[in-house]
Parts: sequence; structure tokens; C-alpha cells
Amino acid sequence: MWGQSRIDIFLIDWERPQGRVIPLGGGGGGAGAHETPVSIWRTYFVANEWNEIQTVRQISPVFQYMASVFFLSVVGFGNVATMDPRNDFDVKPNDLVYHAPMSNILRFACIGIVYLSVGQSTALFCLLIRRLIYYVFLRIFLRFL
Repeated sequence: MWGQSRIDIFLIDWERPQGRVIPLGGGGGGAGAHETPVSIWRTYFVANEWNEIQTVRQISPVFQYMASVFFLSVVGFGNVATMDPRNDFDVKPNDLVYHAPMSNILRFACIGIVYLSVGQSTALFCLLIRRLIYYVFLRIFLRFL
């Protein structure tokens, strides 16, 4: 957001005027007629499309949520947030071994670390696959056309 707000962009719309404006007291399209200006709504539309192109998501939020839940619940990273020094990934409720209660602060930290790690790894994967490999092969393919 900081980068978007600190950049000055000059957009040029090459749309030609669509018609002519005839003055009220003038005749049938004589010397007093002039071209209609391009509507300001067209300029707003172009600027809005530019803004939408800039804000395309690089990662899928649904995938990030599901992968975070997978690592927290299935793999067991959520069980590391207990207050005892013996942190197990596998805490069973019917286990005969004593397990300390969960710490809310540690649990929040575990969830945050897993969520941010999944987001960073997904962004890195998209960067490597999409930009480095996909675009290189696309350029090679386009050279042979």
C-alpha cells in the first residue's frame, strides 16, 4: 500500500471524441460545431482498471488457511503451545502422562508463525514457479513462433 500511494502515474487515454456538439443558435453542423470531450467517467474507469491490475493477489487465501489448519491440527504444531518443557506434537486427551494446559500467548505465537510461514513459502513458490520457470518457458516458446 505504501508503494502504491508514493508513485505518480500519468495515464494517457487515446480515445477519440465520438461526436460533435452543435451550438444552440447554430445551423446544421456549420462552422460553430466542435468535438465532444471524452467523458471523465472513461478516465475513472481506466484508473480503476489500473488499480485492479496492481492489486491482484499473488497467493490464494483459501489455500493459506487450509494449509495452516493442516499444519496446526493434523501435523500437530498447535500442541507445541503447552506450558511444560516437554513439547509433543502428539497430545492425546486420554493419555496417562500429565500435560500442562495450553498457554494462550504461546498458542497465538504458534498460529502466527505457522500462518506467516505458509504465506511466505507459498509466495516464494509462486515467485519461483510462475515468474522464473513459467515465463522463461513462455518466452522460449514464443521465440519459435
